[in-house]
Parts: sequence; C-alpha cells; structure tokens
Amino acid sequence: MERLSTLPCQPPSESCWLSAPAHKPMRNKFLLVGNQADSSWSATVREALGMLGTSETITESAAIGRISRANYKMIILDAGAVADLAALIVAIRETSSAVPIVVASASPTWQTAREVLMSGADDCIRKTLDPVKLNKALREILSRSR
Repeated sequence: MERLSTLPCQPPSESCWLSAPAHKPMRNKFLLVGNQADSSWSATVREALGMLGTSETITESAAIGRISRANYKMIILDAGAVADLAALIVAIRETSSAVPIVVASASPTWQTAREVLMSGADDCIRKTLDPVKLNKALREILSRSR
C-alpha cells in the first residue's frame, strides 16, 4: 500500500478560483429619452427593464451629452417627446455607433418607421403600458443586436 505524505499542507502559491473575490454581475444601463421621468410610460419602461438592469429618463436636449459619457445597453426614444427623431438618431450614431436605438411611438406609421430606420434606428415599436409585452419586445431587440 502506498503511503501518503505526512507533510503539512501549504497554501497555494497562486490565487485559485475558489479564493477569488466574488464580483457582482454588471448591471446593464438603459436610457429613455422623453419628457417626464414620472409619466406612466416612463414607469412602464422602468418596470419592463427592471430585471435587465437600470434605466434613466432624460430630455432630448440632454441626450447627446449624456450618451457620449456613458455606456448604455440600449437607448429608447419616445417619439412623442423628441422634436426631430431623425436628427437625434444621426447624432447618437455619431457618438455611439453600436448601441441599439429603439423608437417607441403611440401610433407608429410606416412613414415614421421608415424615416427612423433609414436614420439609423434599430427598431420602431408601438408604446404599450404592459411591462411584460414591452420587456419581451426589448429583449428580442437586444438579442438581435449581439
């Protein structure tokens, strides 16, 4: 029978994966460009994105400065709150070419959808106050953008 060593155990010379500090998973950041952070639409977006990360609501005038300084997983534009969607989309694309841009409209027309898609948006969706439906639509857009 083979005899096992009686030498005391030595601590490992390199850090092992068991002793590595546990890191919290990185939370995704989402941006909603709209008029009011306390509107029912903004609340629905926050609820829909709650499981995916954190979201913030800012006005159109503050959008470009904020986008250039932060790393967002997705930017959602409220079509009713943005004066010139095409110009804002082009400006966002100039500062952040990879982030998905979604335009949400209460009553999207094919003309609006065509304009925003030609400007560089990734999708145009109908606004809903159902957070489950909104979450599903946004998850689908995220999965396509990877």
